Amino acid sequence: MKPSVLVCDAKPALQDLCQSLLTEYVTLRLVPNVERCWQALSEAPIDLLVWDIDSDSLDPLDVLRRLRTAYPMLKVLLASRGVTSEFREDTIRLGRINVLYQSLGPEAVCILILRMVGYVPHNVSEMPFARYIQESLSRPR
Repeated sequence: MKPSVLVCDAKPALQDLCQSLLTEYVTLRLVPNVERCWQALSEAPIDLLVWDIDSDSLDPLDVLRRLRTAYPMLKVLLASRGVTSEFREDTIRLGRINVLYQSLGPEAVCILILRMVGYVPHNVSEMPFARYIQESLSRPR
């Protein structure tokens, strides 16, 4: 069974990236906002939530605290064009949350998503971004 990834983003960029590079490796669920995210989380098990916090008007820390209460084991990857060090420290205290606070290329984002769900491909050379995956998986965690 493939790992399940929920992508919450009002803009199509992150959703399009995940659809184009990850559908072969994970089961994707795409939602446009946090309200739909809550609904999706209640409908089926999710291994990873990828959330673009810049695309939502809600306070991300409030949402993350509620997520931690309702789904303490859920892994979360926050995407943002910029976060403060204080915000990053707050997310670390909440646990199981990674923050992309700088621009990464699409391959790097996909590598991070795959690593967070524990996906290790059988034949890396056949993946569309094989070189980046190979370099990432060869690094110690």
